[in-house]
Parts: sequence; structure tokens; C-alpha cells
Amino acid sequence: MDTVDGRPPVPARAAERLAELKIQTVRVSALHLEGILDFRQALLESAPEHFIENPSILSDLVGPDGLAVLVVPVDKEAPRGRLILPQVQSIRDLLDADAMALVVKERELRTALERLKQPPKLVVTDSQAFLKVAATLPGMFR
Repeated sequence: MDTVDGRPPVPARAAERLAELKIQTVRVSALHLEGILDFRQALLESAPEHFIENPSILSDLVGPDGLAVLVVPVDKEAPRGRLILPQVQSIRDLLDADAMALVVKERELRTALERLKQPPKLVVTDSQAFLKVAATLPGMFR
């Protein structure tokens, strides 16, 4: 079998079939550290534009009409009346995907969950409130 740069070529029949299907091929060797940038570029070119431009944050996990509960610790150092950018981006991502966002402080979580007729698809918090939130969730939805 002939080789290209010391590596075996893609078998001719496989290469023909990939060409018929209009599938781009890229030679990559992690061992020789070759083709990595070409592979990255091929991934970027083949990804749908909305995937690159506007990746989902939570909406792909929740789906349309789904509910995500966002537990937001109120940090005394944060400006009053403001959410941090990742929180705002998460809310907007859910709204853009026709999902719902319920935003509560950690001390309001249990009451908020008890008022729901159905459990949320997702409960999200940050590391600052994780242990408190995790302690609230077990046994809530049996």
C-alpha cells in the first residue's frame, strides 16, 4: 500500500464514497501534531451558523415549554438591582427558545418548587450556593 507522508492513504473506495456524499476529509495526526488547525477549520466550516454564532446555554437541555429554575445568590458585592452577565444570558437563551425561567434566591428555592405543579426540567446555580441547593433538592420530586 502506498503511503502519503509515511501514513497510509484513505482507501480509494472510501475516499470516493466520502466525495459522493460531499463529506470533507482532513488528515490529522496527534502523534505528529499535524493537521490540527485544518481539522479545527473543517469543524468550524461544517458547523451550522447558529451553533457558532449563538450557542445555547441551557435551552437545549430544557426544550420549548420547559422550565429552568435559576437559583441566584445575591452577592453583597454585586451592584444592587443587577444580575451578572451569565445569569442574564441564561434567561435570554431560555426565552429565545420558548422556554421559561424562574429566578429565585437560594432561601426561596424550596417554596418556589413546592408551588410548581410539575418539577422543572433543570435547576441551575453557581458554586457559591451549590451545597445549599443540593440539600434542598433531594426528595422534592418523588
